[in-house]
Amino acid sequence: MLSVNNNYGAAIALQNLQKTNTELSQVQNRISTGQKVSSAKDNGAVFAIAEGLRNRSNTIGRVKEGIGQVSSAISTGVAAAGKIGEALKELKTLATDASSDTIDDDQRAALNATFVQVRDAISKIVSGATVNGTNLVDGSETAGVNAMVGDIGATASTFEVASDNTALGDILLSRGQVLSDIVTDAGTAGDINDGSGVATDLDRVVIETADGDFNVTIDAGMTVDDYVNAFNTATNGAVTAEFDDNTGTISYSSAATFDLTLVDGSGGTPPTAAVAAALLGTGATVGTAVTSTAATSTAPTSVTVSGFDFSLGAAGEALAGVSATAELTDRTTSQGLMDAIDTAITNLNTDIATMTGQQKGLDIQQGFLSSLADELDNAVSTLVDADLAKESARLQSLQVRQQLGAQALSIANQGPQVLLSFFR
Repeated sequence: MLSVNNNYGAAIALQNLQKTNTELSQVQNRISTGQKVSSAKDNGAVFAIAEGLRNRSNTIGRVKEGIGQVSSAISTGVAAAGKIGEALKELKTLATDASSDTIDDDQRAALNATFVQVRDAISKIVSGATVNGTNLVDGSETAGVNAMVGDIGATASTFEVASDNTALGDILLSRGQVLSDIVTDAGTAGDINDGSGVATDLDRVVIETADGDFNVTIDAGMTVDDYVNAFNTATNGAVTAEFDDNTGTISYSSAATFDLTLVDGSGGTPPTAAVAAALLGTGATVGTAVTSTAATSTAPTSVTVSGFDFSLGAAGEALAGVSATAELTDRTTSQGLMDAIDTAITNLNTDIATMTGQQKGLDIQQGFLSSLADELDNAVSTLVDADLAKESARLQSLQVRQQLGAQALSIANQGPQVLLSFFR
């Protein structure tokens, strides 16, 4: 029916044109930004995940910078120790010459003058080996310097409940094990429903968390694998269940504490202890909550880089036997210094090995973090980047649809004009 009050065809054409314009705007935004998800309004869930990955990548970048700062301090310390080692060798050569019977006091005095200059150079090297206020060879960092090597803390981060099959004797659960067929060593059926063999769908596991409660219905014929999948679907990741094929057990974990309770709502014979133990762990019974226990991560977040004191005469340190005021005053003193310098060189080399080992460890961690950051960036790209070839093709299609839609609207708007011919 033609009407001057309503043009249904034009309304439909307008709706389609508006839809096309909306899609065209989305495609143009993807092409201009290079991203299919550039803001939360595009896809809130994906945007949130991508932001989390970006934040971690940024944190890893800061950790890498921190490792770089500590590595610079170690490298400077190693370089200083190397020069100190060269100076010690020179001091030993001078002490060896001064301990000879074939030189007189004037010659020994000349050797001592050089000895004093080289000796004092060691003190200058020690005090000058500072990077950004950190000196690993002057004794100021004898307690060590902490270097962050990861972005994940070592505090309690998960809570766990592990089920087992102790109550089932030698029977190991499998993914295909039907829960209602679980039996004890005595052969007593452990019907997960009402004990009568009749499926009721009324029994369930209740998961209580700080953010709310979840229910997992135990269906007739449900297998272990079915139960684990149903559990993870019901909780949406708030608490996760996992079956271990090797041990035949189910484990549960979460970022916060939680309780698990096996409920019998059928009014008949409740599930047996065997079933409760298989699902929730040893000692679990119907109606009694099993509370999670904290599990602490052992992954280290920082390492302590050792500091040393290569100062001459520092008690208990590498160069303790060589005084900051040592001189080649006579043959006996010179011979004593030879032994002390030998010991100092040995101690110094041991400390250098420790420093270079720490440097190697930080370099390996730095390389791992670089690879991890690259993978995180790639994950973000997979989530949010647009397929520009596909979007380009879609742009062409939508532009044609837009033109056709505009033409269809124009034609529809001309429809009521037919009414004018009736009055001519």
